Amino acid sequence: MTIRPYTADDRDACIAIFNSNTPKFFARKDSDAFLEFLSDPECELLVLLNDGGRLVALGGWYVKPDRTTAEIGRAHAEL
Repeated sequence: MTIRPYTADDRDACIAIFNSNTPKFFARKDSDAFLEFLSDPECELLVLLNDGGRLVALGGWYVKPDRTTAEIGRAHAEL
């Protein structure tokens, strides 16, 4: 397994992860917000690659100006 920072080249794999969890965990209407987030993540977004090099999960967290925290995490539904 490898953890590394997200890059724009990871976008399609992250979208596939989102889609693999729709509609069970995410509504289709939420995809626009997720796409916007991927265009300009508000945190240091990390991706997890399996031993074969396939991107299987992503996650990150940050502190908002009001000092509350927010997080994002997604894993491919096949896991």
